[in-house]
Amino acid sequence: MEHTQYVRTCYISFFLLMVFLASGCSVFTPVGNTISQGYENTVSYFNGYYNAKRLFNEAEDEVFAAAVAVRGKEVPGNQVSLIPGSAKQKFGQVIDKCSNILAFHPTSSLVDDALLLIGKSFFYQAEYLKAERKFTELLAQYPKSSLVLEAQLWYAMTEEKLGNWDEGIRLSDATVLSAHSSGEKKIEGQAHQLLGLLYRRTKQTEKAILEYEKTIALSSDNELKRDAQVSLGDILFATDKYQKAIEAYLRVQEYTSDIYFTYYSKLQASIAFRKIGEYQKGLLLVNAMIEDFRNKEYLPALFFERANNYFVSGKRDEAVNDYIHIDTTYARTEYAFKSAFQLGMMYEREMGNYKSALKYYSELNSPNVPAAVAEGRQKYFALTRYFNAWQQRATADSLLAVLQDTVHSNKNDTLSLAGSDTSQRAVIQSTVRSNVFSADSLHALKAIVAQELGDVFYSEVVVPDSAVYWYTQSLELNSDRMRSPRILYILAELSRTNPKKNIPAPEEYYHRLSHDYPESVYAEEARRFLGKTNSIAKSDGAADSYSQAETMLEKKQYREALKKLRATVLSYPNSPLAAKSEFAIGWILEHHMAQPESAMVQYKRVIKNHAGTPYAAAASKRALEVPPSDTVKIDTVKSIDGAGNKDIPKVQKEPETPNPKPEKRDLKDDDVEQAAAPRRRPKDSSKGIE
Repeated sequence: MEHTQYVRTCYISFFLLMVFLASGCSVFTPVGNTISQGYENTVSYFNGYYNAKRLFNEAEDEVFAAAVAVRGKEVPGNQVSLIPGSAKQKFGQVIDKCSNILAFHPTSSLVDDALLLIGKSFFYQAEYLKAERKFTELLAQYPKSSLVLEAQLWYAMTEEKLGNWDEGIRLSDATVLSAHSSGEKKIEGQAHQLLGLLYRRTKQTEKAILEYEKTIALSSDNELKRDAQVSLGDILFATDKYQKAIEAYLRVQEYTSDIYFTYYSKLQASIAFRKIGEYQKGLLLVNAMIEDFRNKEYLPALFFERANNYFVSGKRDEAVNDYIHIDTTYARTEYAFKSAFQLGMMYEREMGNYKSALKYYSELNSPNVPAAVAEGRQKYFALTRYFNAWQQRATADSLLAVLQDTVHSNKNDTLSLAGSDTSQRAVIQSTVRSNVFSADSLHALKAIVAQELGDVFYSEVVVPDSAVYWYTQSLELNSDRMRSPRILYILAELSRTNPKKNIPAPEEYYHRLSHDYPESVYAEEARRFLGKTNSIAKSDGAADSYSQAETMLEKKQYREALKKLRATVLSYPNSPLAAKSEFAIGWILEHHMAQPESAMVQYKRVIKNHAGTPYAAAASKRALEVPPSDTVKIDTVKSIDGAGNKDIPKVQKEPETPNPKPEKRDLKDDDVEQAAAPRRRPKDSSKGIE
């Protein structure tokens, strides 16, 4: 009986098994899928995602540490997006491991995590287009993922980096709404902060301020509130709302005890106090920071701000002492360069002591100086030209004296070259007696030197009275059909652009041009100003050649345009269009050929060959924007003593306003006219101090 029962049980079991097999094991499918899915998740997690996440966290920490290391330091523009090499390598490994998950475990529940990690890694590597694709892929394929909000925020951050600011605003707004409804306050606060940045990018200042205020009000994260408070202070400062900026900066310490942010916010507050004339309050704040031992790392910046405070409040001696202290104690640092620049400006503009100014500007003749003081490098070359010209003038005067003495041989030697000895006088006398020089040639040399000094004061040091003085001296010393028309034209421009100066009317110079040099290319321009439209227009080959180059430029035939412009310069070296052509060559090299160093060389050619023209002035400004070359050699300057300055008329010098950074666009005449326009100087004596 028992045997029969056993056999029956076996048959029933076999029968059920066959039924299950025939039905494709459908009864076990849910269980099988669960086991299979679990296996996939386990394999993908331990084989890829676990290690990828660990590497990503390490790399992200390195990026944050690198960012902390450069806080408060000027970073070259081409290094802003750089990350540590080891971090970049780790982000690459993260991308590889997560890509393996997508390729070999596509059914894993970690696919959306892998996509997010890949997108973030591309973002940190500044591969923003690739990051954008991964974030959009995650949002499209996994709309119900728990990572959607975070991915949407990173997507908006990526659009900000790509310059797609309107799209970034749209995405950030959507993130704010979704985060608010989900109760994700941290992401909501981050989205508001990102909106603040995007509104700043789009010049919507009031909206930006509102977003930063929302971040501070809604977030419970003190770091986020701190960053928003700093940004709020920055945007108020940038829009000249200094009193409100002070209030915002001084609230930063409510959310952080971090030394850097405390230092930065208080320093900015002290600068804002200076901006509104509350010098004593600013001084008290900066002095308290100097005395705080925790700010030892930031002492150069604090001393620099104190010097600036002294400078604008009229305490010149205290300012000079602090600037010199920074320049010597913290040599070759950012603030040492800035202090040297301030000292150079003070000696140049307030004291008229060009020798001392050159000493400090010479410290800025380096490719490593901060962009904020790049003008000092240009000043160095300008004052070098100035002293070289004075040396040539002194030599010409000495030669003239010896020539006179040689002609009147019955008189004693009266050579009086400062600093020359008997042997030097003997050499000069021998040179004169050999008829190498004549009185006329020496007067011509002095005229050229006077023109050189005029060029320096016209387009580089920018003192109109001195420019007029030296140009007038050049005309009186020697009349030349090549130089004189150009000088008269510049004098007319100086008169026209400085109506309050004691300079003859521009018409006087235009009449001289038209009468004395009727065939000059400048005379035609003078006749146009005088309204003499009945002058016979002549065919201008230079104009035709330049016009052809412009046509090539419009068609983006840059190499052909360069050839035509160079041909214009060679064929018509005396035409005003020669200067314009040479400037255009530099512009094309800089903006269309991606050859900044070649552009720098070309701009220097314009400055040297066409000094005094609007194009030389424009080239000087463009040269400040082009990265300097490491191969530029420092000139050897043999400066003369202050006695050489006796012929320079004393003029009231006021500091000049900084020039706005030109935008990169196609070359137009307006660009040159704006860049070459004489710089007007405001009454505020704090120019150059930031």
